[in-house]
Amino acid sequence: MSKIYDIRNDFKISLVARQIYPDKSASAKKVGTVLKEFKTVTGINNLHNIDSRTVKNYYEYLQNSGMSNSDASNKVSYFNQILKYTGKSELKQTAKELNLSRLNDNTTYKGNFAADIKTVNNYFRGVEKIEFQGLYHASRLQEVAGLRMSESGGIKLLNKSVEDIKNGILKIDGKKDLAKNDRDRIIILDKDGIKAVLEARQWLKENGLKDIAASKTDSKMTEWSAWSWRQLDNLKKAGIIAVGYHNHGNRHAWANNKYENEWKERTDAVIEGTAKSGLFGKDWLRYVEMKTGLSAEEIRKIDTEIRLDVSQQLGHERLSITSTYLGRKA
Repeated sequence: MSKIYDIRNDFKISLVARQIYPDKSASAKKVGTVLKEFKTVTGINNLHNIDSRTVKNYYEYLQNSGMSNSDASNKVSYFNQILKYTGKSELKQTAKELNLSRLNDNTTYKGNFAADIKTVNNYFRGVEKIEFQGLYHASRLQEVAGLRMSESGGIKLLNKSVEDIKNGILKIDGKKDLAKNDRDRIIILDKDGIKAVLEARQWLKENGLKDIAASKTDSKMTEWSAWSWRQLDNLKKAGIIAVGYHNHGNRHAWANNKYENEWKERTDAVIEGTAKSGLFGKDWLRYVEMKTGLSAEEIRKIDTEIRLDVSQQLGHERLSITSTYLGRKA
């Protein structure tokens, strides 16, 4: 029987799944779930169209989804079977390489501890090798601007207007800065963000580098990202930082800080999102009402507006993705 690559509907997906696991109905069902998810995330209807870009998008989705490492790791395994089936095994990455190992699982962790972020930054800054200096600046960019790992390594800061940066504006060029889905966006920087971005820009200029990833390699971004993850793993194994630390946690922390600061600007009250506060639904609404005196309708309106702004600065296409950072809406 010839291989099927069409995944345009559930029936076609089930046929592909049964080809991948012909003798294992449970595994076929699970790989079918991953195929549906992959189709939704990437928009492709035929497995012939799988390429490095769509694979990267799905892996990043798993990293950003907020699901437990155990669940994400299982999906990586099934997805890698799909890549094997399509003859694209060279695009595979392991759960460990994606920092989704079950050993690092922490289902309630939504952002990195401030102490760990500081420890990571100080450690990398203290290593004289240029590639570790680059890691320091990449980590700072993730912390102060909510950049993804690939964006922090690939952003072309020398192309950015110094005047814009000093005014707290960081313009992301979707294609040139390696943003997910080539999506342009504008990030609003606070004072610490302005300082960190200007320092990174000056460092690139002094070292004659086009971007931070070039401090380690001029080849594939995936190589720099994988090397960066290994350095964090080394710190975890040495007990220097928490096992639950993940560079993407910087992005989660940034999103929550941005959310709280916007509430502060609008109401003069610091309001934590549902994920960070641990309050949901009516409990969260009562918590905000007590701190602001606003009605439930007014709270929901402001919450939606702030979430939309945070989502746009993160480069998310849908508010539902941002909910994995801030928690679900009340």
